[in-house]
Order: sequence, then structure tokens, then C-alpha cells
Amino acid sequence: MLSRAEYRGKLSYEEYVRRFKLRQQAGREAREAETGKPSRPTAIPKKKKNITEAAKDKAKEEFRKAIEKQTGIDTKEVEDAYDRVKGGPPKTAEDKRKKNEIITGIAIHRAVVPNTTELSQVEQDRAKISNASKIAYLNDDEFRTAQEYMDKNNLGTIDTELSNGSSLVVKRPNGDTEIHYRGTAITNKPNYQDLITDASIMTGTEQGINTGISNVGQPQQIIEAEQQLQRALTKYGSIEHLGGYSRGGGMALNLGNKYNIETTTFNPLVGPKALAGSHSTNVKHTLIRTTEDPTTIGLAVGSPNSETWIVKALKPLAKYDSNIPLKNVYDAHRLENFTEDTPRKMQEAEITKAQNRQVASSRKQLERVMLGDMRDSIGNGESLLNT
Repeated sequence: MLSRAEYRGKLSYEEYVRRFKLRQQAGREAREAETGKPSRPTAIPKKKKNITEAAKDKAKEEFRKAIEKQTGIDTKEVEDAYDRVKGGPPKTAEDKRKKNEIITGIAIHRAVVPNTTELSQVEQDRAKISNASKIAYLNDDEFRTAQEYMDKNNLGTIDTELSNGSSLVVKRPNGDTEIHYRGTAITNKPNYQDLITDASIMTGTEQGINTGISNVGQPQQIIEAEQQLQRALTKYGSIEHLGGYSRGGGMALNLGNKYNIETTTFNPLVGPKALAGSHSTNVKHTLIRTTEDPTTIGLAVGSPNSETWIVKALKPLAKYDSNIPLKNVYDAHRLENFTEDTPRKMQEAEITKAQNRQVASSRKQLERVMLGDMRDSIGNGESLLNT
């Protein structure tokens, strides 16, 4: 540790000392866990030793139970557990930052770990409607082939007046009106406008760039999708659900946030705009992904609203197992992973195993940081035992 005279950091010297001691203690605990040998006593006063140990045990138990109980990326129970063992929600900006880092780290862990093995019938049907939107695009026959597919799977009726090559407006068998957006067309019938839309979603500019006077550069497909939605609202009075795959999933998330409409998306292209927008609406988004999918990486590096974003992760289909890493990634993104009932992979791809090892290591470190943070609160006389 540097002396006061040697220290040249931006934080106050007292804060530097405090954090240095916390890191030291976290390191001692890590070594103790690895070797089984007790570390040196902490600097917490003896009179607080019993309550400290009880609080640490309680904190660990609360934390682990919350993690085990969670599915998807919904971290609310973990956040509540953190607040309980801390004696209440964070009050300072620094405390909020610490909490956010810990919760986000847990979200990253779950983003690459399967939490379900199958889809509900409604979810699988919505994946098939996304596939129908692709069929409609590939077959320029006024939606006849796509409607045949819809009829075969009892998915509803396509509104041929409002639907287009990018998305289908569908009247479902239960009377609900839904809009589903297809994925990016790269092979068979490439569409360069799809790539423009993809780029805008990835950069968070799907609503264009604000010049202070107006938004410019909004992709034509986004403009047309919003116009289509507005026409559907005029015709039907309400839109009960939006859905989509890949590029289409990103479009559904964007419009779902803006118009407060629930969505179900499959390996959606998740951009920063959608993540930020999740905090300005209370609409429920169900995001369904395969554990090896690259387009949903935004879920791992962002912080979506954990109360409204439900992420279901499942392994890709077994028929897509390959010894070629890039082929595994490509196949993991396929829509067929959600429309077919064939067996799923038993073993994870090597790239996923490496991700999981790294994330597991990060999670252990986050738990140490969290417990160190709690121990520091106990040392300062804060109550951690009120529930």
C-alpha cells in the first residue's frame, strides 16, 4: 500500500486505503477457500465478531438461494437479497455502482448457461410465424405459400393487405392480432436493406441520429415497420403481441418498447437502444436464445430491466453439433432451433465451455467482492440482519 505522500490517484487517500484493505481481505478469503487454511484475523472489532460471522453466513445463503432460484436474466430476487443483507437499497452513487456491477456479473453468468430444455406451444408457434414471414419473403406469390404453412400449423390468418416482405400481420386463432418480423436475408434472396437495419440496431441508431431538430438516417425498414404497426392499430384497435427472429427480433424489441407491446423474440439482435429502452416501459419481453448464439451477446454486456426482460436459454439442436467452431456458432443461430422438436445437444461446444469457465471464475470473484462489501458495512456499524 502506498503512503499518503506516494499516493497520486484521483480518489481520496482514505478511500484508496479502504479499497486496498478490501482487496487484501478478498484475496485472503480466496486463498483460504483454495487451501483450506484459515486466513489472518480481520480488523473487525472482537465485540462484533459473532454478528459479523452470522451476517456473512446469512449473506451467502441469501445470495446463493437467489441465484439458484433464478431463470433467465431476471435478477430482481438477487437484487432484493442484496438489499436485505445490506440493510436497504443503496443510497450513494458509489454504492449503486457496486450493486449494479455485481448484479450485471450474475446476469452475464446466466446469459451463457441453459435454463430451460423446451419451449411452450405458444412460444414454438410464434417461432413458426417468424418462419412464415421468411417463407412469404422468399416466395413472391401474394402470401399463398406462407398461408399454407400457417394453415398446416394452425397459426392463424395472414392479413395480406397490411403484411409485406419484411413482416406478417397475423390474426391468431384466439382472435389476437400479432406482427412478426423475419430474420436477415443473406442467402437465397439477399437483401442489403436488412444489413442496414442490422447495423442500425447494433449501433443503437434504429431511430436515426438526433440532430437537435429532427432524426435523420433512420433505416427505411424501421420506418415502414412503424407505419405498418400504426395501420394495424387503426384497423384492429390493438396489437396484442410482436415477435421476430434475429434482425426481426431486434425490430420487435424496438417497437415493443416504444408502443408498450409485449414481445417474444428468438435469438434477437439486441442493441444498446433496446437495452436502454427496457427501463422506460413496463412491457414484458420474452427473449429466447440458444446458449451458443452470437447475436444476443448484448444481453451479457448490457443491463436490461430485470423486472420485464425474461430470457430463456436452451441448447442448440443435436443435429447441429460440429467439430468446426464457426459452424457451431452459425447453426446455433438458426431459427430451426425453436421450430423443431428434435433432440438437443448433450455436450456444449468448446467455445461455450471456454465462455462458461471464464464466467464462472468471474462470478466467484463477484461473490467475494459482494461479501467483502457487506463485511465492510458491518465494520461501519450497519445492520445486515433485518429482513
